[in-house]
Amino acid sequence: MDFTFAFVFLFFVLLLNEFAISLSLHPDAGLIASVAFFGGYALQFIGHAIEKSMPVLVKHPIQANIAAPFFVIVEIFGLLKLRKELFHEINLLVDQYRKDENHIKL
Repeated sequence: MDFTFAFVFLFFVLLLNEFAISLSLHPDAGLIASVAFFGGYALQFIGHAIEKSMPVLVKHPIQANIAAPFFVIVEIFGLLKLRKELFHEINLLVDQYRKDENHIKL
């Protein structure tokens, strides 16, 4: 989509990977991983219940686990008011996709 987003995402993933490697050496690594994994999914479902929307994870689990981390970087750029034009364009595409998907259901 964009070199800047991809570069920041790559940097974020490499940092996360290093953190995961160092955390794996902790004596309670299995417990920490389980709490993070199941807690993260629980928070996702709670958040979507508050929004009253269906998580992408339910409809498209592979897409959700591959694309969602990238869109976190997009959201961070949006919150920081960086690359506003690209952030706006991505949100328009997502809105159009949601409208098309809802139209197909009806």
